[in-house]
Amino acid sequence: MRQLRGMLGATDRAVVALPPDDLNLGKELSAARKVLLATAFARTSGWKLLKRGFLSGSAELSLLTGLDFLQTGPDLLREWLGLTKRYSRIKAKTASRDSIFHPKVLIVKANSPSRSFAIVGSGNLTGGGLRTNTECSLYTSDHATVLALERWFDEAWKKGTCLTTGAIRKYEPKYKKAKKAAQRIRNEQKKIQKDIEEIARKEAAKREAILRLLKEAVTEFNSYRKKAEFESQYRSRRRAVALFRRLLHVPSFDFTKEEFAEFYKAPQLGSLRERWLRDILKRPARLKSGLRYLIDEGALIEERVNSFLEKKGRHHIPGFNIAGVSKVLAVAHSNRWPVLNGPVRKTLSHFQYESPHGTAGERYRQFAELARKFKAPDFLALDAFFKHKEGELKRSDD
Repeated sequence: MRQLRGMLGATDRAVVALPPDDLNLGKELSAARKVLLATAFARTSGWKLLKRGFLSGSAELSLLTGLDFLQTGPDLLREWLGLTKRYSRIKAKTASRDSIFHPKVLIVKANSPSRSFAIVGSGNLTGGGLRTNTECSLYTSDHATVLALERWFDEAWKKGTCLTTGAIRKYEPKYKKAKKAAQRIRNEQKKIQKDIEEIARKEAAKREAILRLLKEAVTEFNSYRKKAEFESQYRSRRRAVALFRRLLHVPSFDFTKEEFAEFYKAPQLGSLRERWLRDILKRPARLKSGLRYLIDEGALIEERVNSFLEKKGRHHIPGFNIAGVSKVLAVAHSNRWPVLNGPVRKTLSHFQYESPHGTAGERYRQFAELARKFKAPDFLALDAFFKHKEGELKRSDD
């Protein structure tokens, strides 16, 4: 058994999964006892690919197509109507309007039940659906499955409407009008697709540039870690975090105003603006409950950060910004969450990192994902590097 093959030819984009090696659809149609076709829409371009197989044999042929979205060709409907008048074995209907008709089902009943099969998939009876579109259908010769599909077809057939000249005549002008509109839409779609591909190309180039710069930053970070200055700064941060955890009473956050003020004023892991301290401490209950929520790893990080930084956030306190929020996160979980403050932003800007769009919480999450690529022992080590690099940049500016 082949796993996948073209619907009608080896180079078709429209493929059938699990067909037998010797499947020749045209020959099977010619030899069939009964053929049932249900398609969302149909056009001459698809019909002519199977027409010979349909008409060269003696099978009872039931053709059922939809008219939704005005896609089925009126020229094909006329041809089918003519065939029903010439051949008593051929019947054609349009599907019921009680819902959008969207199936693509071909059932071939052979004289030998073991040779009966069905093909169910995405391709309509069009040139694209059978050959040039990217379509995928499934072949099955399972007896119970084929019978179930036949029962489904019978129900859909009963609800259908027989073709008439008057109905086709009424349908045709609407089809032509829709065809013109569809062409305009396709032209617009091609233009939009081109624009999307160009945007994607530029975004890919930007990502490549960021990755190159990230590689440069990681190289500098690894070089800095070998210096004595790093060991000193790293140990200093670890001691500061131990002190901060005691001052804040992590994870209960049952601190006094004096303890929080000592943490807030400490320069390690970023200096915070003292002018906001008095306002922040005016709401101790909100602050404490907010900090407990902030370090709760059971909630999404962007939701936790946004609860502080969005004006309508449940724990929003004016002045307690991302520098303060991320400092607390680093104190509580230094192996999971990095500090994001002025020195960090300046270093990131040097490496041409652009803050992504989105909420403050989403931007912080994406920064944390970037920071993890440094593979630092923890984010205190990375904070030491960012501070060191910021100092270098400041000296070069002077």
